[in-house]
Amino acid sequence: MQKTVLLPVTYTKPVRADRAVRRRQGAGQHGDRKLGLSHLAFFRGCLQGLAIDDMASRYLLDLPKDPRVIRATFFWIRSVLINASAKHNAPHYAGLLLRNPALIKAPALPTLDDFAQQFPEDFYQEAELLALYREQYPAARAGTRRARLISRLLEAVRWLEPLTVSEPHPDDHLAAWFDPALAKRLLRVGVVSLGDLTRLIDIRGYRWWVTVPRLGEEGARRVVLWLQQHVAGFESRLGRRARVPIRQLTSAVIAARPKEMAVVPLEYLSIRDADLDGTLGTNRAPVSNCQLNALNDLAAIHAWLDTMLTDRQRADMDPKEKNHTWRAYRKEVERLLLWAVLQKGKALSSLRVEDCNEYRTWLMDPQLRALWVQNRRVPRWHPEWKPFAGPVSEKGRAYAMAVIDSLFGWLVGQGYLQRNPWSGLGKLAPAEAPQFRKRSLTSAQWDAVRDVVRDWPDSPAKTRMRFVLGLAFSTGLRLSELVKATTGDITHELADDTLTSWWELKVIGKGNKVRYAPLLVPVLAALEHYLLARGLPRDPQACAPSTPLIASLLDEKERLAGKTGERMTENGLYRALKAVFSEAAETVESASQQAAAQLRKASPHWLRHSFATVGLAEGASLKEVQELMGHSDLKTTSGYLTEGKEKLHRAVRLLSERAII
Repeated sequence: MQKTVLLPVTYTKPVRADRAVRRRQGAGQHGDRKLGLSHLAFFRGCLQGLAIDDMASRYLLDLPKDPRVIRATFFWIRSVLINASAKHNAPHYAGLLLRNPALIKAPALPTLDDFAQQFPEDFYQEAELLALYREQYPAARAGTRRARLISRLLEAVRWLEPLTVSEPHPDDHLAAWFDPALAKRLLRVGVVSLGDLTRLIDIRGYRWWVTVPRLGEEGARRVVLWLQQHVAGFESRLGRRARVPIRQLTSAVIAARPKEMAVVPLEYLSIRDADLDGTLGTNRAPVSNCQLNALNDLAAIHAWLDTMLTDRQRADMDPKEKNHTWRAYRKEVERLLLWAVLQKGKALSSLRVEDCNEYRTWLMDPQLRALWVQNRRVPRWHPEWKPFAGPVSEKGRAYAMAVIDSLFGWLVGQGYLQRNPWSGLGKLAPAEAPQFRKRSLTSAQWDAVRDVVRDWPDSPAKTRMRFVLGLAFSTGLRLSELVKATTGDITHELADDTLTSWWELKVIGKGNKVRYAPLLVPVLAALEHYLLARGLPRDPQACAPSTPLIASLLDEKERLAGKTGERMTENGLYRALKAVFSEAAETVESASQQAAAQLRKASPHWLRHSFATVGLAEGASLKEVQELMGHSDLKTTSGYLTEGKEKLHRAVRLLSERAII
C-alpha cells in the first residue's frame, strides 16, 4: 500500500521550509534555483497521493534520499508556483495551491455493489440506487470532493507550467539544477556548469566520479540519468560508456568510431591516398623480395608490432591487454606515421635522412600545439585525443629514435624497404644513467608500509594486500606481470637429493622472454591464506590453471553465490598500492617529512626497484639480479648498484678530515 502524502494546510510552515531550503540552496550566490519539468512531475505525483519518496526517486535524481530535503523541495516548488500565480494575476491559483487533498478524509465505506445487495435484484434503477447510497452515506461525497480538488490543482499546475519552467542549458550553474551539497562537491573539483559536468563525464567515462569527494557509484549513476533526460546531445556523445563500466564493454563498443585521415590513434587511421599510404613509397623494395603480406606502411607497422606479442596477447584484441613494450613502441611509430602523412605530406616509406632529422628536431616542440598536444589526459577513443602531452625530453627523443630505428631495420630485413634512413643520423647526447635508488623504498619506509597493512582490521582487502606486497617485494615483478600471474604459472620442483624443493612462478616479461621468480615460504603461506579466503583450494596447484593470483574483491552476495573474483586490473592494483603508500606516509610524517613525501610520490614500480636494490646490497651478483628482473641489458641492472657511490663518499669524507687544519 502506498504511503499517503500529508502536508500542512497552513501557510506558516511552508514559508519556514521555503526559507530553509533557499538557505540550503545558497540563494543569492549563483541565482535562484531553476524549476524544471521533472520538478513539476514530482509535484503532480505528490498532489495525487503517491508516495513522496517514490516520486523523488523517479523524478528528482539529484536529491539525496533524505526525507527532510525531499519535503523541503516540495514546499519550494509550491512557493515558486504560488509566487508565479501572484505575479501573473491569478490569486485564485495561489489560494488553491495552499490546499491539501490528503486532508479530505473519508471513512471506510461499503462499495456500491455491496450496498445494492440489501435490495432485491433490479429493485432500483442505477441512478436511484446511487442517490440512495449518497443519502445514507454522506461521507461518500468526500472522495468526490478530493478528486475535484486534485483536478483543479493539476489544472493550476498546467496553467503555471509555461510561466515557471526553464530548460537546462550547458552554461547554467550546477546550483541552479542540482542539490546544493552535490553542487559544492562538484565545484571542489572544478566543475561549475552543466557543460563542465558533461565534458568531465564525456572524457572519463563511467568512473568519472572517483575524484569527486563523497560521491559514490550510485549517486554518479543518478547524475548521469538526469543529464541524459535533460541535456540535449549528451546521449549522442557518450552512449553506453557513461552508463556501463569499461570492463563490461566489448572492444567493438569501446572502439566504435569511424576511421579517418586525421590526427587520430593508429586503430582509427585511414590513408586512402596511394602517394601517402606507402604503396608507391620511394624507398620501397621490389615486391618480389618482400617477406611480408603488407601492401602499405600501416599494414607493415602492424606486422612489426605483432611480433612483440605472445600467442595469448595476439588473440586478445583489446590493446589494454597488450604488454608495455607493445604500447610504448606503438606510441612512437604512431607519432611518426601521423607526422609523416599529415605534417610532412609524405609516406613513411618515402622518408629521407633530412626528413628524419627534421622529425627529431620537431619532437622538441610539436607544432601546431592545438593539433598535436592535448591539455589533459583522455582515452584513445575520445575525439579530443592527441599523440603528445607536450615537448619530448632528451631522454624521450633518444628512446623514440631507438624504437624507430628498430622498426626500419626490421622492415629492411624483411625486404619491405631498401634502406634505413635513420641509420644516417648522428647520436644524441647520452642520457644520464638511471638512479633507481632514488625510486626505491628504504627499510624504514618498507616497515611503515607493512605496519599499516598489519594494523588493518581483518578483511578480504587485508588478506589480499598482505599477499600482494609480499609477492611484489620478493620477486620484483612488474605491475602487468603481477596481474597476469595465474595459479597455472606456479611450478614445484624437487632438488636432486629430493630432500629439498622449491616453488617458482613462471613469468613472461618484455620481449616475451620467460623467466622464473622464486616464491619464498612466507609468500606461499600468504597465498594459501588468500586462496582459502576466496573459497578456493589451499594448494595453488589444485586450483584451475587460469585462476588469477590477484583478484578483484567481492561483495557478500557474490561470495554467497560461489564466485572467486575476476583478475584484478593494472589500474585497480595501482590505485590500491598507491593508497597504502599514502596511508604509510601519514604514519611517518612526524618523524620525517622527506620520507613521507617520497612515500606519497612512490608508485608500485618502486617495489620492483626495491627488490633489485636490496638484492645487490645483500650480495647477489649483477648477472643473477639481471636474470631475476628480466633485463636484456646488464647496464640497466647496474643502475641499481649503490656500493660504488657509498665507497666514493666514504673516501671523500676521509680526505676532508685530513684536509682540515
